[in-house]
Amino acid sequence: MHFTNRDIDNAKSVDLVSLARYMGYTPKRIGAMYTLAEHDSVRIRSNGLTYNRYSTGTGGDAINFVREFASLSFGEAIDYILQFKGVNPEQYTKIKKLKSEEKTSKEMILPEKSQRYQRLFAYLIKTRKISSEIVQYCVKEHLIYESKDHHNIVFLSKDKNGVVHHAYMRGTNDDFPFKGDVSGNDKRYGFNLVGSSDTLYVYESAIDALSDLDMDRNWAVSRLALGMLSDAPLETFLQEYPNIRKIEFRLDNDVYGMKAMTELDMKYTGLGYETKKCPPLFPEGTVGKDYNELLIVKKNAMPVIHPARVGR
Repeated sequence: MHFTNRDIDNAKSVDLVSLARYMGYTPKRIGAMYTLAEHDSVRIRSNGLTYNRYSTGTGGDAINFVREFASLSFGEAIDYILQFKGVNPEQYTKIKKLKSEEKTSKEMILPEKSQRYQRLFAYLIKTRKISSEIVQYCVKEHLIYESKDHHNIVFLSKDKNGVVHHAYMRGTNDDFPFKGDVSGNDKRYGFNLVGSSDTLYVYESAIDALSDLDMDRNWAVSRLALGMLSDAPLETFLQEYPNIRKIEFRLDNDVYGMKAMTELDMKYTGLGYETKKCPPLFPEGTVGKDYNELLIVKKNAMPVIHPARVGR
């Protein structure tokens, strides 16, 4: 699929508020900007041409928006936008109908698995510094896998019976970051590790949850990644696991994470839970915003211990 520079510029010039509404989202005005009722960390700028999603650190123009929220490739995103703008009205109507049917059916089709998970292991262990035994555990328990097509890491969110309701994809190349949900997700479920105690730790991302587990190795504690700043997955988890009485909110140490922690802390304290706000605490002289960055800081500061050699 080939597009000219004019096609690309044309796609980038679309009004994001109108595009988001067409895609099934609900734009809400906040001052001079817009957010989405379904993703409250999104900010569509006043010019209507660019956005930021603070919960994932992503953003950009309309092409980035469609790639992230519709899980399309670069070329597919441009084609989608041009059809939305009426460049090809007949095809636009066809795609709108297909999208409507997809939204109604809410069928989630998981990406096909890769035969080998080389990029998954390299990214999580070498780049994100998560210990190999934790990554191996997640693979063995079918919590994560590598997709065959784009070699994304797919994080699976299961209910108490092991049924997958939500899947989140994360690219393995930080130079060309990709983050997005698999179509047909039920956003009431989040990536989780179920422990035996009455305590639950809540994070924004699955990588943060695994990073914190790597640091404290407390397998008795349950861990839940919201995948956003909304607490719908937390409500579901608490319904499924009524033994939970203590909740620690371990969201990002930024404006949006701190605000969400305060609101969630007040809400769940009012519901009778014993709650605590626990943003990542970085060693003196270092800075960061989440638990994965804290893990990286700590591991980079650890001295390298070489195994003893024979005869020495």
